[in-house]
Amino acid sequence: MIAKSLIAASALILVFLAGMKLGIEIDQQPSAQVSPTTDNKGEKADYEHGDVVSFSTLIEQKTGQAVIAFSPKDPVHQAFLELIRPAADAALVKLSAADSPIKELPRINEASRFFEDELMKAINATKEFSCEIPQNAQGDAQRSGYPDLMITHQASGTIAYLDPKLVAQGSERSSFRSFYYQPRTETSKIHHSALHFVIGILHDGKDGDWTFTQWKLVDLSTL
Repeated sequence: MIAKSLIAASALILVFLAGMKLGIEIDQQPSAQVSPTTDNKGEKADYEHGDVVSFSTLIEQKTGQAVIAFSPKDPVHQAFLELIRPAADAALVKLSAADSPIKELPRINEASRFFEDELMKAINATKEFSCEIPQNAQGDAQRSGYPDLMITHQASGTIAYLDPKLVAQGSERSSFRSFYYQPRTETSKIHHSALHFVIGILHDGKDGDWTFTQWKLVDLSTL
């Protein structure tokens, strides 16, 4: 289930990680495509509150970049999956350990940065891929806002944006857990046509002693 709210030119999008199946898989359920509205000059109009549009259409209209759909038949796309799988598995183990720095945090909301760092470190340890914090329009690496990580396949130049989000196990159907995308020119971090992934990381909900149990990779081109 996906809830979306688009507010005038800022087009704030709320995507709830609801109804996720647990495990290592790509969500490939097709989404309805909504044609962009235009004014009588043929220009793309701003969205109004309550309008619904596909994530791919929104990204293309607001950034000029395409959202590439994950294809299980594409060897480079599969290479991304094979890259993320062990990196995510290792992050779950390390950040669930008794000496994990996450155990010292007052709120689980502050933990996603540690997953970003662990994933980036593991990916940069490979020869085939590089991973970095995406730059904004001013050329500055920016932590806040979607997406959190940019992964590049060196041989092909294919890029994947990856956004880790933490979800309490058993609350997957709650509308509370969400990520926000607000396309603003000065803070935009999407400068490439790319794959777009959210990795939902489940935890046991034990405040101050969180254990991270499973994860799921979601292909945002289907939203």
